[in-house]
Formats: sequence, structure tokens, C-alpha cells
Amino acid sequence: MTKVLHISTRHNVGGISKVVLNSLSDSTFEQFYATGYCEKNEKEYSFKPIKNTYTLYRVKYLKKQISVYHDILSFINLIYLIWKIRPDIVHTHMSKAGFLGRFASLFVFPRPKLIHSYHGHVLNNYFNKQLSWLFAMIEKRLGRVTNVFQFDGRQIQKEILGLNIKPRDLSIVLLPGIIQNTQNFRSRDRKISKVSILVVSRIERIKGIDRLLEVASIIQYKYNINNFEIIVVGGGSQLKYYKKISKEKNLNIKFLGWKNNVALYYSKSDIFLQLSDSEGTPLSVMEAASFGLPILATNVGSLPDLIDNGINGVLTTKNTEEISLKLLGLIKDSKERRRMGKNSIEKSNMEFKVEVFQKKQKSIYRKIIKK
Repeated sequence: MTKVLHISTRHNVGGISKVVLNSLSDSTFEQFYATGYCEKNEKEYSFKPIKNTYTLYRVKYLKKQISVYHDILSFINLIYLIWKIRPDIVHTHMSKAGFLGRFASLFVFPRPKLIHSYHGHVLNNYFNKQLSWLFAMIEKRLGRVTNVFQFDGRQIQKEILGLNIKPRDLSIVLLPGIIQNTQNFRSRDRKISKVSILVVSRIERIKGIDRLLEVASIIQYKYNINNFEIIVVGGGSQLKYYKKISKEKNLNIKFLGWKNNVALYYSKSDIFLQLSDSEGTPLSVMEAASFGLPILATNVGSLPDLIDNGINGVLTTKNTEEISLKLLGLIKDSKERRRMGKNSIEKSNMEFKVEVFQKKQKSIYRKIIKK
């Protein structure tokens, strides 16, 4: 049986951990998972959803934060682990694990096939020019020994290949499959006193929370519309700050922090809103689609892969006046919300389900083994 070793920097609450677990749940292969530990301000995601389909290894010193000493120890640990398991494929996730895992594989013979998943990247706007250049050079060198680059969306692929970072054999886009079951579509034509608009996001400036507050203010005070409420599920370093601003302006926004039962909020909402400055492939949008929600989002990252403009949602620029008008259109038109919601369910069934993802992932593994 083909052995596949997945390596991630950490198993924190978030989309990447879900994607890795869904890969590991395929019993076609003998699967192994090596991952590090979360930082103190992060929460670890559960390993429970798919017991007995993989073997778990914890890499003691592997964390997100850069530490030369700990990273060298992690590197040595990974060499030993790869030598011990002797996988046919090493599949890395996240930037640090991508570097350490692929580099460690070069010291083990026979050398495994290498796949690196770009769930996003840190080569633009995260570091100064010198560090960004250095990391890009490292990625270029590693690309020469990496058999497959796997991207969560077309925009990420375009950005990486645009930096002349290319794999040895294959570059492919594979949307993350995280949806087990879509929800039975329920009528959203019901008589409601307020339209419920949901945001699921980290509360940070880059996630467009300033923009969210401005849009709420425009709708309330410029257009004098109050039959809506915006529910924000998520935490972050700016939560208290934005709560305070929202309260001072008396906006129709409720910041709830992180919730374990996010599905409850998807099921009770009428519109899903995503106003980020930049994105990879936000899994919250896939989850919203599986509940039959129309989606209004800024046209950034790989959101065009998830939203067919005018079909299951609306793509917009970052201009708050434009966003406000498009959101107003959805608030006022329940039939349009229902039409787009039905299309969201259809797209979710066709493209976002776990079995669709696993089938395509399986095909990639088999293709690379044959080479």
C-alpha cells in the first residue's frame, strides 16, 4: 500500500487543519501525519473527526514562530521520521513545514515524491523586501525538487508561478473539500423582521472589519435602512477595539467571539459577507454555500473560484459605497437571495464536498507515483 506522510507546522483551528484531516481520512493509502504545536495564543484543532485512518506523530519543537535552535531540532526530527516511515509521498502544508519537510526529504533515500500545498503564501506583503526576496529564492530552489505544487485556488497559483517559482513536474489547482453534507435548502422567503447577515472571520484589520463597520454605517445612516443585523463570529487581537467602535456608533453589529456551534449561525442567517483585503481560499465561504446562503464578497484571492458572480453570490470591489448598494439589493430582494442560495447548494455539491476532493487527490497521488 502506498505510504503518504503529511507534514504541517501546527494543527490549529482553521481551514488548513480541516483539509489535512479530510486527506487523511482516505483509507486507500497508508497515511501518516506529523505536526507541531500551536502558539500560546492559538487553539489546537481536534484530531478526533477521523480516528484510526492515520498514524499521528508530534514534532516536539515545531511551531509557527521562527527559532533557529528549535527549527534545527525539528529538521533533524523530521529526517529521522521520514527515514523511519519510508513514505512514497511526502505532502507538506504551510510555509515552515513546506521548507523543513521538503528539505529533510532530500536527506533520505530512496527519496520520496514531494508535494507542497499552497493554502496561501507569505511572499507578498508579510515581510520586508529583503526577507520576501530571500523566501522567494528558497521556494525557487525547493520547487526544482518538488514534484507537484498543489494550489487551493487559481489566484494563488497565478501569484506563485508569477514569481517564477515552479515545480519539477506538475502544477494543479485543487479546491479544498471540506463539506460532508449540504443542508436541505429551506425557504428564505419567510417573513422576517430583520435580515440576518453573517460574518465568520478573524477580527483583524486585514479581514476588512473597518470596511464592515463603514458599510453598516452607510446603510443605517445614509440610506436609513435598519431592518438588518450583522452577526460576526470570530476572535482576534482587534475584537475589543471593533466592539467598542461599533457600540459608539450604535451600529447593527454583534461581535460574538469564537463559537463552537458555528453551524447554528449559518442555518439562521440570510446572507454571508466576506470583505477581506486579501484571502487565500476561505473555507467559511464554502461552509456558507453548503447552508444555501447567497454570498457577497470582495473580489480578492481565490474567491472567484468559490463565487460565480451573479449566480451564487456577488463579487465587489473594496469600495464601501459599491458594497453598501449591492448589500442593500440583497437585503431588499428575498427572491434573489433564494435564487442565489439554491445555486450555492448546487455549487457546494458539485465542487466543495469531501468525496470530490478525495477523488481528485487520489488521482494526483497515483499519477505522481507512476512517474
